[in-house]
Amino acid sequence: MNNAPIGVFDSGQGGLSVWSELYRRLPHESLLYYGDGKNCPYGNQPRERIVEYSDYAVRRMLSAGVKMVVIACNTATAAAIDHLRTTYDVPFVGSNRPLNRRCSLLVAVWSGFWPRPLRSKAGFSARLPANMRTGRG
Repeated sequence: MNNAPIGVFDSGQGGLSVWSELYRRLPHESLLYYGDGKNCPYGNQPRERIVEYSDYAVRRMLSAGVKMVVIACNTATAAAIDHLRTTYDVPFVGSNRPLNRRCSLLVAVWSGFWPRPLRSKAGFSARLPANMRTGRG
């Protein structure tokens, strides 16, 4: 059995609920939590910066010897999980299911969490129904 810890990463403190659930369901596993309070929230950052922040977090956790990484941040999952999976030789579990990743990013953008200028810049308007373009859908 691999006794290395499982890393849990979020852009802030919200991922502690994921950590708590893992602790409850996997009581014999060691867990390591990395919350990036310095750069949170990620939702208003460009994709490239989110990838950089996520990459840094993963490198820190790997230096602590984690055997896998759970990304408890929807934004980091949508923006960076593909990069992380191709860059590092450990399993990654994201907070969005693979088939819903694009939909989750759209929901994050149009939920109003991201500022309107970013939503416009992201170019999602043309691909959404009219009632969602207002941010009220």
